[in-house]
Amino acid sequence: MNDDTDVGDLNPKCLCGISARCFTSWTDSNPGRRLWGCYNYRGYGNYGFFR
Repeated sequence: MNDDTDVGDLNPKCLCGISARCFTSWTDSNPGRRLWGCYNYRGYGNYGFFR
């Protein structure tokens, strides 16, 4: 993958029904790791959906 938007045909849905977004972690423990998270995840703290 070239960037966070190049995810092919994958389009997982969050528990709330909206499409999840691919994030890249830049923490010391997970540098460069990609994960799927709901757009609401950061706004609501412990939202509960990410892969």
